Amino acid sequence: MALNVEGLVIEPGSFVVVCGLTSSRKGEFIRNLRPSEPGLAAGGDSPFLADMLSLLGAGELVGRDPATLSGGQRQRLSLAAKLARQVPNFALDEPTAHLDPAAALLLLGFLVRLNREQGATVVISDRHLEELFPHCERVLLFVKDRLVFDGNVQDFIVGTSANAAAFTSALPANVTIPLIRHMKSSADQGHDAMAGTYLVARYPISVAEARERLATWPEVEAAAKAAVNAVAQLDDAAQSAADAAAAADAAQSAADDAAGAAAVAAEAAPETAAEVDSAVLVEAGGLRLIPGRSLALMGDNASGKSRLLESLGGQAAERGVGALALCQQARGGEDQLAALTAIVEQAEAASPGVLLLDEPTAAVDFATARKLAKRLAALKASGWSIVIATQDLEFAAIAADSCVMLANGRLSKPLPPQDFFDNALLYTTVVNRVTRGYFDRCVNLSDLSAHL
Repeated sequence: MALNVEGLVIEPGSFVVVCGLTSSRKGEFIRNLRPSEPGLAAGGDSPFLADMLSLLGAGELVGRDPATLSGGQRQRLSLAAKLARQVPNFALDEPTAHLDPAAALLLLGFLVRLNREQGATVVISDRHLEELFPHCERVLLFVKDRLVFDGNVQDFIVGTSANAAAFTSALPANVTIPLIRHMKSSADQGHDAMAGTYLVARYPISVAEARERLATWPEVEAAAKAAVNAVAQLDDAAQSAADAAAAADAAQSAADDAAGAAAVAAEAAPETAAEVDSAVLVEAGGLRLIPGRSLALMGDNASGKSRLLESLGGQAAERGVGALALCQQARGGEDQLAALTAIVEQAEAASPGVLLLDEPTAAVDFATARKLAKRLAALKASGWSIVIATQDLEFAAIAADSCVMLANGRLSKPLPPQDFFDNALLYTTVVNRVTRGYFDRCVNLSDLSAHL
């Protein structure tokens, strides 16, 4: 039976992606779909519930006190019940909000499988468009309260220039990478950078397709030649090292000089360490918060990120350091944006201290998240220390000065986003997935632009 809401008919077996900024009514549209099909909003137990709990790794959470669960764990339980009630027709608004990357990929892959194998109807709005676009045959785009596009993926991408240019920045990186190269090439030639921007013959709608496109770029060939030259330089360096080894006496003399310098440095080290300690606002759980810096804290659901933020807040109170916190809650996109805006405005009006944000961009579109990153940068410049516990890897790559992973109660070494994401396979960005092996330490669109 077809779903019908507001005059839009969604045929059985369709895979429809609903797009729009957080402020649009895409969420309301999806919510209105649920009661329109018998059984979608039915309560009670379902024979599919055990399946969904197993899929999301939430079986062991059933019956536990909700107060003891992390935001991600609560999301898994809620999502399992929602999915079980909706079989075989799914209308989901930002289902991967609060889920870690592994759970998000598992859920989206499962929905694709049900659609392809069992003919399940899927209507979904989600930030992971790079995973959804290759499988959907229809895209709906809402701008504020209006539906402005209804068609296929390629036409949707081309049409964003005329229909909703603001949403273009919310497209996945695998789609926008050709746009960036075209715009920079046009600007370098003295042309209008936006002229013809949307005239790419075909946009890569998957990461694999984007990698194939990237492999043909002359910049990639130049990078490959540079890598060959680097290997040759390493060979030369190895020969130089062998020559240096033959000059043992000279090397020993240099070592003696270095030892003397090390002794002098050791005497100065306590003073340097004291200077660093004096700059630390808060220290808890292995994290040291310094004014004017931002740190992204990542890890699986239930890894303890929220508890660590609470500990940092407690330490701030004990030290008399002003602290503001956005706690993780299962909010819809509009409510999340309102809560986030309120806490940022409060920080902008207060004296610098510690700002603790728990999943600030959950259910928030990337274009809006980019605006948030700019406001956080201004807060850092004024002296705020910011910690962002997040599963939004794209946001972390543009908003954080350093990134850490919390796993099994232990924190990884803080690293710049370029090093953190470039050394991860699951916890990495779409830009890095597209460019890995072609460009080094490329994790966001600004990094990519620097290579072109």
